[in-house]
Amino acid sequence: MKRLSFTLILSLLFAQTFATGLETIISTNALANSFPIVAQSKASNILYDENDFDGVKRAIRDLQSDIKKVTDREPALNNKTSKTTIIIGTIGKSALIDDLIKNKKINVNGITGRWESTLIEVVQNPTTAIEQALVIAGSDKRGTIYGIYEISYQAGVSPWYYWADVPVKN
Repeated sequence: MKRLSFTLILSLLFAQTFATGLETIISTNALANSFPIVAQSKASNILYDENDFDGVKRAIRDLQSDIKKVTDREPALNNKTSKTTIIIGTIGKSALIDDLIKNKKINVNGITGRWESTLIEVVQNPTTAIEQALVIAGSDKRGTIYGIYEISYQAGVSPWYYWADVPVKN
């Protein structure tokens, strides 16, 4: 079975509210200004706030597992030493996301106060320790969860993988 290294491609168009299946944002080719989910046999770290919703933490563990299913590389969780990091959280529930908003690293005006809305965006230098991050921010618990599963879906893991044993696309 061939494993692929995926690079996430996001343009400024994807910095707005994101809905499942609208645009393709995952590529197997490394491109300029793209975020490497897995590159050079190393997966980007996943960073989240332990105080976020239990459902969000479950979806994060699913994303970790899904990345491994597709690439054979497992991202570390909450390893703060990674230069490329996937930052995930819910507005008002995640200090990480709230700090990014406060420091004007992300603009969530398009999703704040809306139900089940997601922002997926690549951010350069979100913190002094992180050079590049893929930020998945939800307006509420479901918005965050939908954003997480959108990445899994576009990487080739069907939402039916768990319930109906739908195979992972490679």
